[in-house]
Order: sequence, then C-alpha cells, then structure tokens
Amino acid sequence: IFGYTKKELVGCKTGILYGSEEEFLSAGKAIFNKEAENTSRHVVTLNGRRRDGELFPCQLIGAIIYNEDGEKTGFLGLLRDVSEEHWRRQQLDRQFALLQAFFDAIPYPTVITDAEDHVIRFNEQTSRVFGYEKEELLHASDTIFTAEASAQAYQADGGLLDEEEGTHTHFVKKGGEVFPGERIHAPILNKEGQLE
Repeated sequence: IFGYTKKELVGCKTGILYGSEEEFLSAGKAIFNKEAENTSRHVVTLNGRRRDGELFPCQLIGAIIYNEDGEKTGFLGLLRDVSEEHWRRQQLDRQFALLQAFFDAIPYPTVITDAEDHVIRFNEQTSRVFGYEKEELLHASDTIFTAEASAQAYQADGGLLDEEEGTHTHFVKKGGEVFPGERIHAPILNKEGQLE
C-alpha cells in the first residue's frame, strides 16, 4: 500500500504514513491517547501518504494493547486503502447532484413518498409553494399538503388516484391558505414490478 520496504519502515515514526502532521496528531489523540479512557478501539478515515508522496484515503483501525494487569503497553494500527470506495462515493454524489438538479428544475411541486405515503424527497418548488422547511417535510405524511376534506377523501381512497388524468383537490399552505389544484399520483416500481 505505502511502497516502503520493511527495512525502511522499522524504527521510523508512524507519522510518515499519514497525509499530514495534523492528521497524525489528530489520530493519536482520538485513538492512541494513553491517558484517555474507553478508547480501546476506534475507526477513523484519513489521508495516507505513499513513499512517492501520493496521498490517498485510508481507514485506520486502532487499538490500545494492554498487559495482563490491565496496563496500557502499546498500540496496534491497521490501515486499509479505501480509494476505490472513496471514488465510488464521489461518483454517486455527482449522480445524485445531477438528479437533484433535474428534480429541482421541475416547475411544479413534486414529492416522492415511501410506501406508507411519508415524504422522503421533494423539489425546491414544493418548499416555495407550501412554505415548509426541509426538516418540517421529511418523513411527514403527504396529507400535509391537502386541505382536511381532500386529505380525508384521499386516505379513504387508499391513497390511490388516477395517475393519468390526476384528481382535482384543494391544497393548503403552511400558513393555512387553501388553494385549488390538481394532484397526479404515480407509483415507483422496482424491476420486479413491486412498489418501492
């Protein structure tokens, strides 16, 4: 992983394997602090530094070694290269950002719910029209958007509306203002045709 020979590493300070002196000191304080209690094992992600100077993301699993009397006598550190996992995460983040940008570009309030009709995602237009903050909408019942009579009718119908023609209903903003609109409800199915 690091490109050193055994001869080059034996006797050296482990700090040469870290991306920076700051990361070396931070890891030591969090994991290998002899004075700290309840720090027998920790996992942290930081930058490693190869022999040629290349930095790469790695995962450090650290443990304090105790003798039979319970005294701390040394330290054990396991380093794992997580470059591929880090790259995959970056790709997923980019794809998610593109999808979210497309989602936010939809000119109408658009909401995605789970199978129990709880909000799990919505676009910016939803917040603008209804006046809710992200924290207020996430995991809320989607009936939060409809006036009481319309919400009751929607629930009585099992939450199923005509996904092609939509259904005329009355919506309500956070402040209580009621306005007419049309609701289109379409299920998101997985490859097996089951509701996600």
